[in-house]
Amino acid sequence: MKRKTSGDEFDFEFVDITVRAADEDEFEEAQSGGYSFGYLEVNGLSAFVKLGRELKDKSIPLLERYPKTRYKYFKNCELKVAETDELLDRKIYLHIFEDISIILIY
Repeated sequence: MKRKTSGDEFDFEFVDITVRAADEDEFEEAQSGGYSFGYLEVNGLSAFVKLGRELKDKSIPLLERYPKTRYKYFKNCELKVAETDELLDRKIYLHIFEDISIILIY
């Protein structure tokens, strides 16, 4: 897995990043090959995700403990992260992650 930031590249073996969908519509409309807006679960930064392939039968044991949390799991995604929604709209990113797995939650 590669993360690009300011022209540098870093290798990751396994990366699953959790993104909370901005609203229910963003979550419901998320599908393979689409996109979604939301916020990184870990720190609340704004996120734009180009979604890869959805794995509909992927089980995530940690999330199964929270029955009210809905989730979708996607492989081979691109994630663009910015400090705010405005900076995300202006394409001023802190990081761009490529070929990663995304857990989209709502």
